[in-house]
Amino acid sequence: MSESASSATPPPPPQRQESGAAKNLIQAGLIYIEARGQLLQVEAKEAASHVSRTASLGGIAAGALFIAWLLAVPAGVSLISKAIGRPWEYIALAAAGVHLLLAVNFLLIVKARSRSLRPFEESLNQLREDRAWLAKNPPQK
Repeated sequence: MSESASSATPPPPPQRQESGAAKNLIQAGLIYIEARGQLLQVEAKEAASHVSRTASLGGIAAGALFIAWLLAVPAGVSLISKAIGRPWEYIALAAAGVHLLLAVNFLLIVKARSRSLRPFEESLNQLREDRAWLAKNPPQK
């Protein structure tokens, strides 16, 4: 009778064990993705806050400088024209050339600095570390 009792409860098929392992792997993957998403969300908020403050201050400064320049350049052109005895049109063209050179110079500086910005550096570092860990520890079957 003991033979029939042991044969009545067969061991669970391997498919159930594999599906449990797959379920655990999927849950671990979802937890990982959620953690990375939360980190990305925090960094995005910090970056947006920093960029908006900087842009606001930059806009106010640019507006003030523009108004000052609109008032100072014609007065400067007039004063220089009277001081050296040349027509004001030539002085204005020279001032325009200087402004053009300054603008190109500042645009090149902005381009160089924008390349060095790394707004999501911590997330990228975490992903590199995770990739290195996964390479060292392949999934077990």
